Amino acid sequence: MTTESWPLWQKVAAVAVVLGVSAGGLWLVVSALFPPRPAPMTAEEFQSAFRKADAEDRENWEKMWRAAGKTPPPE
Repeated sequence: MTTESWPLWQKVAAVAVVLGVSAGGLWLVVSALFPPRPAPMTAEEFQSAFRKADAEDRENWEKMWRAAGKTPPPE
């Protein structure tokens, strides 16, 4: 079946559908590759998160040395 016998409005509609589906697919690909970025933290939030992570690291450092049966080196 060829499109030569189709009326003009059907040809335009077919092209519009193809372009619409292509645009939707492109939108999905781009949104998957470049997701929205979270808002940056304030200075207070950053310091709080850093202190919490540092405390957890120090605690795990101590646990690691105790599990090995040794005393941690002095800081």
